Amino acid sequence: MMLIGFQKEFPGLGVKIRKYRQNSGVELTQLAAQAGISTAYWHRIENEKVKVLPADTLRAIENALGVDFGVKFPELNKAKELLAESTCQGESK
Repeated sequence: MMLIGFQKEFPGLGVKIRKYRQNSGVELTQLAAQAGISTAYWHRIENEKVKVLPADTLRAIENALGVDFGVKFPELNKAKELLAESTCQGESK
């Protein structure tokens, strides 16, 4: 599971999430349900009380809000590249 250092690596992300939620016109309970998290956890994320956040949770929040916060995971992309390379090399043998 890929974790992001929420406060350290992406300061202000909780404020952005809150802004998009408030502008969405959708109830928090509905958004949290769509993201698969509790409303209490969503509030902790918005208030930046969460130190690390699973990448899947961030993506679920983005999907629920219909936005992309531009958070990239270079380590995940590198792992995918290495996996693809090893798969291709294995096929040539």
